[in-house]
Amino acid sequence: MKSYVLIGIYLLFFSTLVHAESLYVSEVEITLRQGPGNDKRIVTMLQTGQRVEILEQGKIWSHIRLSGGKTGWMLTRYITKEKPKVLGATEHEDVLTQLETLRGENENLKTENEALLVKARKDAQRLSAELAKEKSRALTLEKEIRGFEKDQKMYWFLSGGAVFLGGFLIGSLGKRRSRRSYL
Repeated sequence: MKSYVLIGIYLLFFSTLVHAESLYVSEVEITLRQGPGNDKRIVTMLQTGQRVEILEQGKIWSHIRLSGGKTGWMLTRYITKEKPKVLGATEHEDVLTQLETLRGENENLKTENEALLVKARKDAQRLSAELAKEKSRALTLEKEIRGFEKDQKMYWFLSGGAVFLGGFLIGSLGKRRSRRSYL
């Protein structure tokens, strides 16, 4: 039975250490003392917004631990769960600075986009004119090729006709001579 009581006490003691809560200092500058009471020695001075860890919270004094590992006592009324407005303002200033930076980058990108759009339109017009010129050239070359093909066909037709006519003439002249010699 005693062992259960001891285990229970240990669990209660260590659970408060495990469940230490992170809070913030709410005043400009506050003393961290060695023990509860204004008569105890000051360990260090805490600044507004400094994060602290509650080890034990009382109505008047709270036992805290700083991020560096120092422990001490401070008045509970100066501890708040909310971030002090000073920290919030600093965070807002950082966000505003980032926003202004992003706005500047956005404007630069818009300007760059507009320049690229103008260039793309000029390129499209130039390429459209080149395409029309090349189409016209292709039609002209196609007409020339058709003309050459027509001329070539005519040449071969006339050549064939000339060969035929020449053969006919030679053949008809050759028959007349051979008939006269036999009679």
